[in-house]
Amino acid sequence: MLTIERLREVLSYDPVSGHFTWRVRCHGYGGLIQPGDRAGYVGGNALRRRRYVGIDGADYHEHRLAWFYMTGAWPENEIDHRDRDPCNTRWSNLRKATHKQNAENSVQPLGASGVRGVRWQFGGWSARITHHGREIHLGRFKCLEDAAEVRELARDMLYTHHQPETRDRAP
Repeated sequence: MLTIERLREVLSYDPVSGHFTWRVRCHGYGGLIQPGDRAGYVGGNALRRRRYVGIDGADYHEHRLAWFYMTGAWPENEIDHRDRDPCNTRWSNLRKATHKQNAENSVQPLGASGVRGVRWQFGGWSARITHHGREIHLGRFKCLEDAAEVRELARDMLYTHHQPETRDRAP
């Protein structure tokens, strides 16, 4: 298990940029690593991309390493990215979260309506929301704006961490 002493021996973390840099010269995935080189790589697919850092033969999620580096303790639960960008590991962008809170703040597809949780179905706009892993049907509406308003009200009542309305709509 990685210790805080070992982490701080080999890496430096800048909480403003969110970047880890190497303190030591070593061999990595791409060859020789020099002190000052940025540590880590982006892995995963387009929907689940994350930054990882390999230390002593083990890969770690960069956001969990940042938490460990700054607090001296591994996070007990999940770490949420306030701006929903899993590659943004700035200290100000990270917060402790339950699985539910993290899921509520995750990026989800907007669909053709441009509004999260609203889709055209059977001749009307259908509004839905997922809460505790269960999809809840909120109703069917003639007007997209009405469906979006009901979805937003449900989000405000059910979700403990949500982003402003502008994050729920397509640009």
